[in-house]
Amino acid sequence: MAQDVVEQITENIKIDKIFAIEIDESMDVSNEAKLLVYIQYFDVKKGVIADEILGCKQLPDHTKGEDISKILDSFIRLELDLQWESCVSVSTDGAASMSGQKSGHV
Repeated sequence: MAQDVVEQITENIKIDKIFAIEIDESMDVSNEAKLLVYIQYFDVKKGVIADEILGCKQLPDHTKGEDISKILDSFIRLELDLQWESCVSVSTDGAASMSGQKSGHV
């Protein structure tokens, strides 16, 4: 996604101070694992709730919940400069690596 679009989205989130994310693991055509990050937030300029694909991050070959957590945490906190305290919901597809009781992300 173009950097200016990402900056516009994060600025909206910083104004409204809440967002929700949906994450999903997927394989691309070269058989590499990717973490897709979707975000839902209130667009203060348009006055509507917006949904966007915010990022696609490379995952290690053997994906575990802790790998997903580290990559997602780095993306949210360091790359986007957002705070987890502002995240009101995290949705997943229910896969073990996403929501396992002992080693899932959520």
